[in-house]
Amino acid sequence: MPERRTRSRAVSSQPAIIAAAGARRINCVVRNFSSTGACLEGVIPPSLPQTFDLVFDDHRATLACRVKWRRPGSVGVEFALPRR
Repeated sequence: MPERRTRSRAVSSQPAIIAAAGARRINCVVRNFSSTGACLEGVIPPSLPQTFDLVFDDHRATLACRVKWRRPGSVGVEFALPRR
């Protein structure tokens, strides 16, 4: 399959929290990231909404995300807005 990424990715093991409206918070690990998106791993439920906030460092940084792809145990996201 051809590579579709437009930005290079950095490897990571940063813990984060998926915070979706009307859903419980989900602990995850950011496995790789770029300025435009990331790969998240964890117990990702199939019911995860298409958009959610990714929260880092006890709410010191939050990124709005949009799901681009899903696999069992992982999800690829595009950052919808700049870091807040």
